[in-house]
Amino acid sequence: PLDRAALSEPPRLTERLAEEQPDWLVHLAWYTGPNYLHGPQNLEGLERTTQVVRAAIAAGVPRILGAGTCVEYGPASGARQETDPCQPQTLYAACKHSAHLVSRALAEQAGTQLVWARIFHLFGPGEAPNRLVPAVIRALQEDRSFGLSPGEQHRDWLHVSDVASGLLAALQLEGGAVNICSGQTRSLRSFLDGFADALGKPGLLAFGQRPYRAAEEMCIAGDSTRLRSTGWTPAFSSEQAIADTLEAWGRSVSARGEGSKPSG
Repeated sequence: PLDRAALSEPPRLTERLAEEQPDWLVHLAWYTGPNYLHGPQNLEGLERTTQVVRAAIAAGVPRILGAGTCVEYGPASGARQETDPCQPQTLYAACKHSAHLVSRALAEQAGTQLVWARIFHLFGPGEAPNRLVPAVIRALQEDRSFGLSPGEQHRDWLHVSDVASGLLAALQLEGGAVNICSGQTRSLRSFLDGFADALGKPGLLAFGQRPYRAAEEMCIAGDSTRLRSTGWTPAFSSEQAIADTLEAWGRSVSARGEGSKPSG
């Protein structure tokens, strides 16, 4: 891993990469805080990504993997394939897609291999507390009702460890875009009910209390054929992924509780 100072200074980054001489550079950094879909921080992400790619090329790194997103594709009626046209609908998606186009042009010009990993919907240990799954788990643990949309939107949910192994598998590919997904979708209602059922608190999720978001896509599905051609397959079943996530958040709650106890 490279330190933050090197990432913020392209000449220093080139120097570090030239010293390390890695076979691959994997760039995953991007803003995912509040209002990430529309925030101006996405423009900084675009700039930083192209700086990192240029530095890697200048240092002679032969292969680069960048992290894109499933929402680069835009609305579609079926499973998104890597060859489908992209129609980004938000600043986040537009900047991610622009980062891919610029990075691809730079890589092709230099003869560098670029893999662009379009990540679908991930969850699991370490997710930011303000995200949907951690917020739902926290409400369930505290016996609080949690207001949700009707929950009929379908997404391709993947445990973060399976996303990580998918990215490693993608390094085997000879460039191009690749979907990091399972190839199977599940409704939001069914997915979140899995957490409530596992905790024995099925009545706390208030589906239908909130409307769908404006321009909500009711199905975001991905074709995982290219990723699976590497031999990759998810290690976690849906039930195992939910159990592992709940176990991690249980440890987090215990750690917070121990840290709040008075000493002496």
